[in-house]
Amino acid sequence: MHMKDFQIVNAQEMRQLDKLTLNEKNLQSFDLMEHAGRSIFYYLIKHQIFTVSDTLLIVSGIGNNGGDALICALAMFEKQLNPKVVIVGDLENQSLENKLAIQKLDEIQVPITYISSTDDIETFTSLVDNTTIIIEGLFGIGLNSNVEGFYNTVISKINQSYAQVISIDIPS
Repeated sequence: MHMKDFQIVNAQEMRQLDKLTLNEKNLQSFDLMEHAGRSIFYYLIKHQIFTVSDTLLIVSGIGNNGGDALICALAMFEKQLNPKVVIVGDLENQSLENKLAIQKLDEIQVPITYISSTDDIETFTSLVDNTTIIIEGLFGIGLNSNVEGFYNTVISKINQSYAQVISIDIPS
């Protein structure tokens, strides 16, 4: 794929494209998420974004953007790449699709670190500091307000790291 094959859309247009795709292809939302997550993984492989010497960290939110990241992590584990996986947020607010993605990871016993408050920032910082590539799926097109507090700290830690950051959809 070349850059000319891509079209840049805003969040509202992306939601409409997702909806059209679901209706036109008669898919469930999780099917679309699974396709997106695996497509991200194949893109990274095809374009040799990382090497075997890289340490990979998947940073997932609790919504569908996070689900995309988790499916990407699943594809990586299936190929024995074994990234570290972090889920940021209160699981009581997670999307159904995100929950299904976690279940898939649990089925193959993927270790997951849960970060849900400022008490966990030290653990998160340690993970970020010991990685070379971060795949970020915190908010994506679901972000509709300024990021403050705990999430702002998480995003700052990512931005301050020396790792290459690859964001899914729109960088948080």
